Amino acid sequence: MNSSVRSLPKGKVGFTFRPMSKKAAAKKDAERRDDAEAVMADILKTRGLASRIAEECGIQRQAVYQWKRVPIERVHQIAPLVGMSPTKLRPDIFKR
Repeated sequence: MNSSVRSLPKGKVGFTFRPMSKKAAAKKDAERRDDAEAVMADILKTRGLASRIAEECGIQRQAVYQWKRVPIERVHQIAPLVGMSPTKLRPDIFKR
């Protein structure tokens, strides 16, 4: 056995899992919501994309412009249109 490698005592794990505090979890969730809103803003800036999304979803273009984030029930419908994964569209719902 190599002298520089130490083995752990039997039954011991090499790391300690510490759950995230409620405050840290809330902050991370807020960041994910902000990311989802930024993605929607980028989608709306792309010329003609709101019209394509509206057509695919069977709704009016103005309804798409009212979205702050992609609605959960539309994520899998819109992901192929914009070329993004559901995780990228709604990181607050589809956590990594």
